[in-house]
Amino acid sequence: MNISYTQPYLLGRDIAAGFDIIRRFSDYTQNYTYDQERTGFVLRAGYALSDNLRQSLNYSFFADQITNIQSNASIYIVEQRGLALPRDRAVDHFMIAATPGSIRPGLYPQPADQLAAWADEPLLQAIAKAQYYFRSPTAGF
Repeated sequence: MNISYTQPYLLGRDIAAGFDIIRRFSDYTQNYTYDQERTGFVLRAGYALSDNLRQSLNYSFFADQITNIQSNASIYIVEQRGLALPRDRAVDHFMIAATPGSIRPGLYPQPADQLAAWADEPLLQAIAKAQYYFRSPTAGF
């Protein structure tokens, strides 16, 4: 289950704000030795820095519960049995070099950084992504 809501113009301004509520069950017993239930939420906000550049901030929090552990599972998996502990917490910051309506065919870089904690271990990472947009032959423009 994933419930998302975004208000694209908060208080009549070009500020987008939203949230996601996530509850996901993953059956890993075919390839691994356990099942996982993930519950959490994401709070999102973004605003325009210029006509073609947006900045966004996200805060996410997730708790995982490991169940249905098989007899041949690693000791590290067995130690997780039944625990519903906060596992992932993160603050993401990223830039989008295109906004809806301004996208033209081409490559758009998306630099990002993330300050996170996984199982109480801090993590700071830099992320470099890019999106490539092209004209669809059926779009008619």
